[in-house]
Amino acid sequence: MNTLPDDSTLIELSLADYSDTDIARMYGVTQQAVTKRLAAMNIQRRGAKGASSIVARYLPWDISGRDDVKRLNNQAAYTGLRYFIREKLEGRLTPRGEFAVGVFKRNLMKGFVVDFDDAEGFVYRERRKEDGNLVVRWPSGQAGLTEDVLRVLVWDQDSGESGDA
Repeated sequence: MNTLPDDSTLIELSLADYSDTDIARMYGVTQQAVTKRLAAMNIQRRGAKGASSIVARYLPWDISGRDDVKRLNNQAAYTGLRYFIREKLEGRLTPRGEFAVGVFKRNLMKGFVVDFDDAEGFVYRERRKEDGNLVVRWPSGQAGLTEDVLRVLVWDQDSGESGDA
């Protein structure tokens, strides 16, 4: 019978953004076993206090109270944006994150930005002049475009990499 690693290793994997399913596969156990063990350590995965809330502080849209928040969190444009932000903040990604941010950057290179539409959710739209070097379409008149936000949401188009403002 396979077993999970010690608590510190399990916490490290969780913080490295490995899903419960990924961890379960690594150790030959069920996803439920991983979830139960993390819950016993009072570690909340995903949701309002997880990765999405870290991303939310850099974005002009608040999706936290929406009925379709799970659908929105799983959209490709938002997933790529989330990993783009994590890469800027932490400098490291899981293989899943590297794939998602690679797709995201290819869309940026094709001339797209992420926008939010109430009906469609997070979508790629053609870049406009007013988007500048941002990876998102910041709503006109929306407050919150601080230096800290710019540091995370600016795309260095010349190098094809994320860059500081």
